[in-house]
Amino acid sequence: MNVILDARKMTERTEAHKYLKESFSMPDYYGHNLDALFDCLTDLDATDITVTHLESDNAYAMRVLRVLRDAAVANRRLHLTVESPEVNTEPPVTGEEAMEVRAEKEENSFVWAREQADKGVPVTQYMEYLIPDAPKPAPKAPVDPAPSKAEREETGQAEK
Repeated sequence: MNVILDARKMTERTEAHKYLKESFSMPDYYGHNLDALFDCLTDLDATDITVTHLESDNAYAMRVLRVLRDAAVANRRLHLTVESPEVNTEPPVTGEEAMEVRAEKEENSFVWAREQADKGVPVTQYMEYLIPDAPKPAPKAPVDPAPSKAEREETGQAEK
């Protein structure tokens, strides 16, 4: 399937989703929001999507473009082309590139977490996930609850 989207028809939310529903022949239950758009796009079979007339000051069309890019990463059967001299038309990162980017981010997170643990910064749950052997903060002293009315009566501290 080939879908050509004119960004000039995606300046306002309601009209944009009406246009997108028609362009992609989406089902009646389409939710007319960006989450629903993503869900429907990730279920599509092989589809070439071309976005035309996109300008960076068209805020809603730019949001739609982000969803289209995310969907193209999640659904390898989508091919996205953006025809615009003023907007970054680089294709989304997919496949092995995405795995490399994720591995690099995790490595950077691990390095940061190790540095924090070495400085003695208390371990958060996220740091614990990255560095299971990181030093744990000292446990807090238990707080004694206020004595109950019955306990106060037994010790003679009850209000008179």
